[in-house]
Amino acid sequence: LLWEEIGKRIRNARVPLPGRSSVMRHQITGGWYAIGISASDGVSFQGFHAENLMVVFDEASGIADDIWDAAEGIAVGANNKILAIGNPLSANGKFYKIFRDRKIWKLITVSALEHPNITGKGNLIPGAVTRESVEDRVIEWCKPFEKHVGGEIPKSDHLNWNGAIYVPNDLFRARVMGEFPTSSDGS
Repeated sequence: LLWEEIGKRIRNARVPLPGRSSVMRHQITGGWYAIGISASDGVSFQGFHAENLMVVFDEASGIADDIWDAAEGIAVGANNKILAIGNPLSANGKFYKIFRDRKIWKLITVSALEHPNITGKGNLIPGAVTRESVEDRVIEWCKPFEKHVGGEIPKSDHLNWNGAIYVPNDLFRARVMGEFPTSSDGS
């Protein structure tokens, strides 16, 4: 899906981009190219080295730790970078650990609740999240908040939606709020 989107962007660029594209490769000139690979293990992912190198992990929470290790082993040059994008679906693995170690990585969390289609601020984006889809998920994945004797729950643990307060479950946190689940897999 990522390479399909890259191909669309290349074909529809306002300024024509140099080179030519195939299904999972964009060749610019000589040593300048972008390729898409699917590796089943870290050994299959090794061997790339370049002065200018960027590794892009799509659906990063599903990338095995040994592939992460291999990527960190090839992205060792001064102008080498790793971009990891994906939903925070698991409180395990390297993607999760990166979000706990805020010293090395620049981290950006994107919540569907901040999207222009939800906030009404900015241009609407066809095909993206809608208020109706969030409403369905609030009903299905959140519980109405009930005050309890122990006092208020922390603000990060509840959601204000349409004038009511809800407590989101881990699925809502990951799929809508862009936050990692509060519990690990299988718990």
